[in-house]
Amino acid sequence: MSKSQNLRRSLYFAVAIFSMLQLAGNANGHVTLSDPDGGETLEVGSNFTIRWQVMIPHDIQNWDLWYSTTGAGGPWIDIAVDLPPGNPNPGSIHTFNWTIPDNPSSQIRVRVRQDNSGADYEDISNANLTIGQPDTDGDGVVDTEDNCPAVFNPSQEDIDGDGIGDSCDNCLSVSNLSQADTDSDGVGDACCCLGNRGDLNGDGNDANILDLTFIVDSIFRGSGDPGGCPNEADLNGDGESANILDLTYLVDRIFRGGPAPGPCN
Repeated sequence: MSKSQNLRRSLYFAVAIFSMLQLAGNANGHVTLSDPDGGETLEVGSNFTIRWQVMIPHDIQNWDLWYSTTGAGGPWIDIAVDLPPGNPNPGSIHTFNWTIPDNPSSQIRVRVRQDNSGADYEDISNANLTIGQPDTDGDGVVDTEDNCPAVFNPSQEDIDGDGIGDSCDNCLSVSNLSQADTDSDGVGDACCCLGNRGDLNGDGNDANILDLTFIVDSIFRGSGDPGGCPNEADLNGDGESANILDLTYLVDRIFRGGPAPGPCN
């Protein structure tokens, strides 16, 4: 075979390969995925609107949507299949409201397929996007791992080790996982009694007539726990706050010199 024939054959193959590549490119151009296009960060449980556009009209039967957690090579997981064909005209926009699954990855791709009566065409987001857990307070710690999910606290300090961060704990030095706060004063029940039981009116004087008035009012007039702190009114330490036994204990303390109530715990 002559040199010129070899040249012509090489040129023929080059043109053929170029044509096939161009056809492949045109095939992908029949539908364009516009959102997501890559680079987005989507929070688990949030909603995201997937958008795609018809570029070349066909006899569209339906639409299929998938996502991958491992990049453009798949495998692919269903988002929605057999969606209605909608408007088949060039330039028409199609959308689907996607609830982001609990499947975190930084290599997410989304794919749309145009199912036609003839050949099918598809498009894939141009770059990876990310699915991540929500971080409500924006402190860099996702809600599922944040000990104060609604309060900015990147240090995650927790002095008492109760799983509630210092930034939102109403008893910093006392473990109080329930965070109970009977009088809603921002000081948890577990640490609201800072001295001995019996100073029910909070005047700094232990177990006097004014405290007796408080507990009588609580028991017989239903005014609630004296001082707003259950431990302060549990004078006999039986775990029951502001009852007849506590009243008896206080009377004995004031008028008979009985033992002082024990410390709060």
